[in-house]
Amino acid sequence: NTTASKGLSVPDIIKGRSLSRDLTVSLVVMVLVVVAALFSFVYVQISRDMLHEVDRKADEYITRLADILSIPMWNFDARTMDQIGSVFAQYELINEIHIEDAQGNTLFRVRKGTDPDATVFRERAVRFESETIGRVSMVVTLQEYRRSLERLLKASALIMGSVLVVLLASTGVLLRVSCAARWKRCNRAWTR
Repeated sequence: NTTASKGLSVPDIIKGRSLSRDLTVSLVVMVLVVVAALFSFVYVQISRDMLHEVDRKADEYITRLADILSIPMWNFDARTMDQIGSVFAQYELINEIHIEDAQGNTLFRVRKGTDPDATVFRERAVRFESETIGRVSMVVTLQEYRRSLERLLKASALIMGSVLVVLLASTGVLLRVSCAARWKRCNRAWTR
């Protein structure tokens, strides 16, 4: 018996517990488990949706860039290709763009910097009247995606903490008041 070895008897342990505290802790644990499960489900769903959105935008950007480049590339208009590449490079999601002609010569290349989150790669042929006249590739960063997930996680933690505080305070007070009133009625009934 571990309680006897510590010098505590079973009645001593029971004396330190209260019904309202036990009910409060039980209620808080149950609610937090349910809320945490819901937040986890929502987090996974939102994470998937956001990642699909990044993939969709990457596909959209590479398609638009390849389509827009077809005329300037066909006309060997380097200035216009540089302008188009520079405009696309300003998009927040794009970390790197590489435009090359049909022989593999680089016509435009920009890289914003080293980004460990730049992992979404897209490549597409630039075509003009069914003829491949070059290639364009881009690397899209997941940096904003990760920042958004971090903000979501912080907001969820804040909400969970608030729920915990409100539940502990309100349940503890309400149970103490309710139990005290009932205990007084029981006491009066026993003393009569």
